Amino acid sequence: AADFLFERDRAMILAPVGAGKTAITLTAMTELIAEGHVKRWLVLAPKRVCTDVWPVEQPKWALDFKIAVAVGTPAQRQAAFDSAALIVVTNYDNIQSLPDDLDCDGLVADELTRLKNPSGKRFKALAKVLDRFKVRWGLTGSFTSNGLEDVFGQCKVVDQNLLGRSKGAFLQQYFVCINRDFGQWVPAPGALEQVMARIKPATFVLDPGDYK
Repeated sequence: AADFLFERDRAMILAPVGAGKTAITLTAMTELIAEGHVKRWLVLAPKRVCTDVWPVEQPKWALDFKIAVAVGTPAQRQAAFDSAALIVVTNYDNIQSLPDDLDCDGLVADELTRLKNPSGKRFKALAKVLDRFKVRWGLTGSFTSNGLEDVFGQCKVVDQNLLGRSKGAFLQQYFVCINRDFGQWVPAPGALEQVMARIKPATFVLDPGDYK
C-alpha cells in the first residue's frame, strides 16, 4: 500500500479503522520528502485524529520528521504553519482559514468522507487551493457507507479525472432519478461495480485480514 501511494500523485487508500492507513501514509510521505518530490505536507483530518493519531504514529513511522498540529486558536495554528515541521496536520473546520502563504505541495485528506459534499463550505474552500498540491491522497474507511452518491465528491478532491467534474453528469451516468422534485437518485444496476472499476487505477483496497 505504501508503494502504491509512493508511485502515484493521485491515490486513495480504502481500509477499515485500525488497518494501518496512517502508518502506510507516513511511510510514503517521508519517502517522497526524502527523494525531493514533495517539500511539505498538509494533512486534513478530524480534530481528534489530528491530536490523538498522527502525533502518536509519527515516532513509530516517521521518526526523523516532525509533525506540527495546527489545531486550537488562530495563533496556535499559525505557529504550527510557521514551524519547520515538514508535516502539518489541521482539522477540516480550519480549511477556510488556511494561511494565504501556505507552502505545502502535498495533501493528505484523512477520513476523506468529510469532503463528500461538493456543495459544502469545506469542499468549496479547499477547491480554491487544490491546484497548489501536486500530490493528493485520500484515506477512508467508509467510502460508500452513506451510499454511492458520496463517492463523487471524495474522488473529485483526489483527482477530478476519476469521475469527472460534474456531479450531475455522474448521477446521469450511474443513477436513476426516482423523484426529480426532491433530487432523489438510486444507483442503477451494476453501478457500484462500474464506479469501482473506473477508479481502480488510483485506488488501493486494503483487506484487514491481509494486514493481520
